[in-house]
Amino acid sequence: MSAYSSRIAFLTALLCIALLATAYYMEFVTGLAPCALCLAQRAMFAVIGISCLLYLAPFYASRLLFACLAFLSSGLGI
Repeated sequence: MSAYSSRIAFLTALLCIALLATAYYMEFVTGLAPCALCLAQRAMFAVIGISCLLYLAPFYASRLLFACLAFLSSGLGI
């Protein structure tokens, strides 16, 4: 694993959190109703963010699993 993989996973998780926070702000504060695609993308961004955070766990054997999960869910949600 390269030295940058943990930083990239952490940055990706932060970006997913920022995207979800923006989506919930637009829904609940401004009153914009989400469409079905927006809800599906929210679910996939949540899966990507959680899998990137789990990638940062100190268990080396599970890193490949969580990296694959983040990769596959990014292809499904966007």
